[in-house]
Amino acid sequence: MFRRFFKIGCGTIILFFVVFVIIFSSIDMSPTKVINGVEYRDYGLLNEKDNRNPNIQYEPNMRNVVIGAIFSETLVAPFYVFGYHLMEPVGPKPAIPGQVVH
Repeated sequence: MFRRFFKIGCGTIILFFVVFVIIFSSIDMSPTKVINGVEYRDYGLLNEKDNRNPNIQYEPNMRNVVIGAIFSETLVAPFYVFGYHLMEPVGPKPAIPGQVVH
Protein backbone atom coordinates (compact mmCIF):
# COMPACT_ATOMS: atom_id res chain seq x y z
CA MET A 1 0.00 0.00 0.00
CA PHE A 2 2.87 2.40 0.81
CA ARG A 3 4.40 1.85 -2.65
CA ARG A 4 1.14 2.75 -4.36
CA PHE A 5 0.84 5.95 -2.31
CA PHE A 6 4.45 6.86 -3.08
CA LYS A 7 3.85 6.51 -6.84
CA ILE A 8 0.79 8.74 -6.68
CA GLY A 9 2.71 11.23 -4.52
CA CYS A 10 5.61 11.48 -6.98
CA GLY A 11 3.26 12.05 -9.91
CA THR A 12 1.44 14.73 -7.96
CA ILE A 13 4.71 16.44 -7.08
CA ILE A 14 5.86 16.39 -10.70
CA LEU A 15 2.48 17.73 -11.89
CA PHE A 16 2.61 20.51 -9.28
CA PHE A 17 6.14 21.42 -10.35
CA VAL A 18 5.17 21.59 -14.04
CA VAL A 19 2.12 23.76 -13.28
CA PHE A 20 4.28 25.97 -11.04
CA VAL A 21 6.89 26.46 -13.79
CA ILE A 22 4.24 27.32 -16.39
CA ILE A 23 2.46 29.84 -14.15
CA PHE A 24 5.64 31.37 -12.76
CA SER A 25 7.23 31.82 -16.18
CA SER A 26 4.10 33.31 -17.75
CA ILE A 27 3.79 36.13 -15.20
CA ASP A 28 5.88 39.26 -15.55
CA MET A 29 7.25 39.62 -12.05
CA SER A 30 9.15 42.85 -12.59
CA PRO A 31 6.97 45.47 -14.22
CA THR A 32 8.59 48.82 -14.81
CA LYS A 33 6.85 52.16 -14.67
CA VAL A 34 7.76 55.38 -16.46
CA ILE A 35 7.38 58.44 -14.23
CA ASN A 36 8.29 61.86 -15.65
CA GLY A 37 10.19 60.22 -18.52
CA VAL A 38 12.32 57.99 -16.27
CA GLU A 39 11.81 54.24 -15.98
CA TYR A 40 11.68 52.84 -12.43
CA ARG A 41 11.82 49.18 -11.37
CA ASP A 42 10.25 47.47 -8.41
CA TYR A 43 12.35 46.32 -5.47
CA GLY A 44 12.27 43.82 -2.65
CA LEU A 45 13.95 43.16 0.64
CA LEU A 46 17.23 42.06 -0.94
CA ASN A 47 17.74 44.80 -3.54
CA GLU A 48 16.19 47.80 -1.80
CA LYS A 49 19.46 49.76 -1.74
CA ASP A 50 19.97 49.30 -5.48
CA ASN A 51 16.50 50.02 -6.89
CA ARG A 52 14.68 52.25 -4.38
CA ASN A 53 14.48 55.95 -5.23
CA PRO A 54 13.70 58.28 -2.30
CA ASN A 55 11.71 60.63 -4.56
CA ILE A 56 9.31 57.91 -5.78
CA GLN A 57 6.35 56.52 -3.84
CA TYR A 58 6.18 52.70 -3.66
CA GLU A 59 3.34 50.37 -2.68
CA PRO A 60 3.27 46.59 -2.17
CA ASN A 61 2.62 44.67 -5.37
CA MET A 62 -0.37 42.60 -4.25
CA ARG A 63 -0.22 40.25 -7.24
CA ASN A 64 3.31 39.22 -6.31
CA VAL A 65 2.39 38.91 -2.62
CA VAL A 66 -0.45 36.53 -3.50
CA ILE A 67 1.83 34.49 -5.78
CA GLY A 68 4.44 34.28 -3.04
CA ALA A 69 1.80 33.14 -0.55
CA ILE A 70 0.29 30.54 -2.90
CA PHE A 71 3.68 29.03 -3.72
CA SER A 72 5.08 29.38 -0.19
CA GLU A 73 5.71 25.64 0.04
CA THR A 74 8.28 25.80 -2.74
CA LEU A 75 10.52 28.25 -0.81
CA VAL A 76 11.96 29.51 -4.11
CA ALA A 77 8.94 31.60 -5.15
CA PRO A 78 8.58 33.57 -1.89
CA PHE A 79 12.35 34.13 -1.72
CA TYR A 80 12.35 35.53 -5.26
CA VAL A 81 9.12 37.54 -4.96
CA PHE A 82 9.72 39.05 -1.52
CA GLY A 83 13.44 39.47 -2.12
CA TYR A 84 13.29 41.23 -5.49
CA HIS A 85 9.71 42.24 -6.43
CA LEU A 86 7.79 43.22 -3.31
CA MET A 87 7.30 46.98 -3.81
CA GLU A 88 6.29 48.66 -7.07
CA PRO A 89 6.58 52.33 -8.05
CA VAL A 90 3.28 54.20 -8.24
CA GLY A 91 4.31 57.83 -8.75
CA PRO A 92 6.35 60.73 -7.47
CA LYS A 93 6.30 61.51 -3.77
CA PRO A 94 4.28 64.62 -2.93
CA ALA A 95 6.18 67.78 -2.00
CA ILE A 96 3.95 68.25 1.04
CA PRO A 97 3.50 65.20 3.33
CA GLY A 98 -0.07 63.92 3.10
CA GLN A 99 -0.76 65.62 -0.22
CA VAL A 100 -2.55 63.47 -2.80
CA VAL A 101 -0.73 63.25 -6.16
CA HIS A 102 -2.55 61.85 -9.21
